[in-house]
Amino acid sequence: MKFFSASDYEPAVIAVGGAPVGIIAVGGFPLGVIAIGGLPMGLISVSCGIALGVVTFSCGVGVGVFGRVVGLGLGGDIRGVGLMLSWAKEFPAARSVARHESIPVSDALDAAGENWVLVPLNARGELQSEEVRFDLSPKARDQLGRITGHRVYAKVRAVRPTPDEPGSFRDPADPGEPYLACSDVDSAESKTSRRGQVGYWLKMALVAAVVLAGMGVASQTHVENLTMTRSANLSWQARLLGSAGIELPAESACSVTALVHSDGEHRQDVDVGIQCGGVELADRSLDDCELGQVDLGVHFSYRLRCNFGGEAEWTDDDGNTHAELPGFDLDTSAQRAEITADGPPPLRVTLEVDELSAPITGEPLLSEP
Repeated sequence: MKFFSASDYEPAVIAVGGAPVGIIAVGGFPLGVIAIGGLPMGLISVSCGIALGVVTFSCGVGVGVFGRVVGLGLGGDIRGVGLMLSWAKEFPAARSVARHESIPVSDALDAAGENWVLVPLNARGELQSEEVRFDLSPKARDQLGRITGHRVYAKVRAVRPTPDEPGSFRDPADPGEPYLACSDVDSAESKTSRRGQVGYWLKMALVAAVVLAGMGVASQTHVENLTMTRSANLSWQARLLGSAGIELPAESACSVTALVHSDGEHRQDVDVGIQCGGVELADRSLDDCELGQVDLGVHFSYRLRCNFGGEAEWTDDDGNTHAELPGFDLDTSAQRAEITADGPPPLRVTLEVDELSAPITGEPLLSEP
């Protein structure tokens, strides 16, 4: 595997393109361990469009097992802002011990700032300690009333009262007993029962199976691209027979070019270009062309047949809308190409094309002629 690739037909550690495949894939429709783009698919997918993956981060639509989404979220444990359709809503929160570093109650009096202290609850659900009393804030008191269990974490700071009256040298003032001011509490018990956790993970496993199956179907194009390991740039000389709706001198030099990616058997992706007199008459990527191969011994030549019906308007990769895109009918076996558009004004350009492409060396595009 290459380290870097800008081709959709070659995987790499870092791959960029329209539909790249890589460990880190960036593009319009990427597939990777980490996929970033418009419509990414991966173990981790990041998108401002539609993200599909095990873990998704999206500011549009996120579909995944775990997701953080702004917009529309679908899947297992999905959270965010917008409409979240999460099947496994009862997320088994980790024990608080994983989030707080507890210190002994006695040490809290000697520690600076606020600290989390692990404190047992009495039968009435109150914080209890033989060493010190707790002064709860309204927020902590409200939260404590909703906690079930035998222990809580209390976020506290030490308070040493100021004496009401000044003392003397022989009779120092009594400042009173120090206490702990509690600003927040959190349960130290697991928030989900063992049975609830089993149910949660069964749900998540089912969601994962559905998501991975969907990724398998959606990534079919990527898989087919990776089988097309043979490629070549082909060219045919052409001559102008007639034109209408466009100014082309009769002596204009014309050509047909094709960048072909092939799996060596029956599937080819072809980027066809038709130029005449310095004007690009057609430029399209097609996957339904017919390719014929002629073995010349050391070299190979090719025949090509492609048809594109044209479009009334089209949108480029930047989202800009353009006027009519001409259609074309190309058949080098018949030595003819025709480019047409309804207009206005109507366009029609007719070319005579060489039957065989300029010979090329290297691996043939087809295993058999």
